[in-house]
Amino acid sequence: NIRNKVITEARKNNKTIVLSLVIKAPEENKASESSWLEYRDLMETMEQMVSLDADCYKVTTQAVTTKDMVAHMYVLVDMIDKYPDKPTVGIATGPNGMPSRVIFPLLGSYFTYGFPKHEPHKGRVSIKWLRDTIDFLKEAIPLIEDIRKTRQIPPTVLEALQ
Repeated sequence: NIRNKVITEARKNNKTIVLSLVIKAPEENKASESSWLEYRDLMETMEQMVSLDADCYKVTTQAVTTKDMVAHMYVLVDMIDKYPDKPTVGIATGPNGMPSRVIFPLLGSYFTYGFPKHEPHKGRVSIKWLRDTIDFLKEAIPLIEDIRKTRQIPPTVLEALQ
């Protein structure tokens, strides 16, 4: 099959192999704006992909609803936990998938995509916005966890809020 020939040839030439799959929502779900992505089906697809000899595994899904993005998120987390030595990327597209550009890398997605121009109404976020938001959250998450544990807001945060 052609896929195996490409992988074999890439390996011979010391090329990095990113196995990428784009899964679009069925037209009836897009028209009715109803959720379509099932955890079990996507997990099965990812398991099949990981059985192939690639350096990185990327799946892009079309998030008709936020529930579709969340299903993709759970699959991504489970794949990263199950195959920590296999770089995995998840991206959900469209306005309902836009949060995946920030959330998925924080959960371990190997990389994400940004655009030169910021158009959130189309589900496109700029590279600068992504970088700034992810950097902010990387700093904020430990602080938030500490606040939840201690039930106290550090004085430096209180000063910054005034």
